[in-house]
Amino acid sequence: MFGFSFTVTSTADYLLRNNETKDITFDQKISASYTATFGDAAYGPTRLKLANEGSIRENIRQFIEKLLLLN
Repeated sequence: MFGFSFTVTSTADYLLRNNETKDITFDQKISASYTATFGDAAYGPTRLKLANEGSIRENIRQFIEKLLLLN
């Protein structure tokens, strides 16, 4: 694991469906990136872990933001 910064991009397909009517409320693919730098962690594997976690966190944040805009 060499590199001064690691950028990870996560992509998730989100599908929300009404249990009663089976209507689809939300169906979207969301991609999000996060970069962890040498300043975040000197040890490469830790930096990669931080980039992975940050990417997923940003992906979920964007999902929640889009949900709030539904109504």
